[in-house]
Amino acid sequence: MWLKAGNAPEVAVEAPGLLFGVSASLYSRVQVFAPCALSSVHIQADLDFARAYLHVDTSPMVRRAFDAADAPFFEAQAADAAIQAVAGQILAVSGPAGHPLFQAAKALELMALVLGHEGPTGCSRRPRSLTPTEQGRIEAAHVLLLERLDTAPDLTAIARRTGLNPSKLNRGFRATYGMTPYAFLQERRLQIAYRMLASERASVGEVALAIGYSPAHFATLFRRRFGLAPSSLVAARSSPL
Repeated sequence: MWLKAGNAPEVAVEAPGLLFGVSASLYSRVQVFAPCALSSVHIQADLDFARAYLHVDTSPMVRRAFDAADAPFFEAQAADAAIQAVAGQILAVSGPAGHPLFQAAKALELMALVLGHEGPTGCSRRPRSLTPTEQGRIEAAHVLLLERLDTAPDLTAIARRTGLNPSKLNRGFRATYGMTPYAFLQERRLQIAYRMLASERASVGEVALAIGYSPAHFATLFRRRFGLAPSSLVAARSSPL
């Protein structure tokens, strides 16, 4: 997607990404989307409220926005794993089945992550401990890890296919994505499961098998991660607000 707002420079956004904007007045805007499916979370906050109660002035991104004076300001960055996880939770409970208090809490959490997000505009930073070649191999391992969510990953095989040893794969994955490959995969599986349970006509057992867990183990992990039983989302699909 790319966006042109007022006299501000054109901004390109690549998924998974975040787009941060500040404007003190009305402006004209043109947006062009790629011809593919797009899921997004939109959060709008009053700037005076954010400055007074959320202390957003500590964010480098907000300071750059204020340096732009009265002109509309937009900045695109890559969304890291934490930002993607919270956005996924919001999307999972969007619509009539969503709980407003949960959505509001997650919106504040997402704002905190976005405003605390560091890195050069438009891209994520390569950890200093990794060479460009090693970073490319870590990203290739990330793709392989997510190819089959319904089976246990063979990290030794993934490391071998990407030219890394298992120890380097673990260290590089943690440096790049903030968690080990197993933790990252578990988080992604649970986020997908949350969305399936909240929006699709699938049972807890069907969802558990789809992401590679036994129903009992899945229920334990789900409750530990989200603080509620997966069956409660199934019940919420058919319960009126």
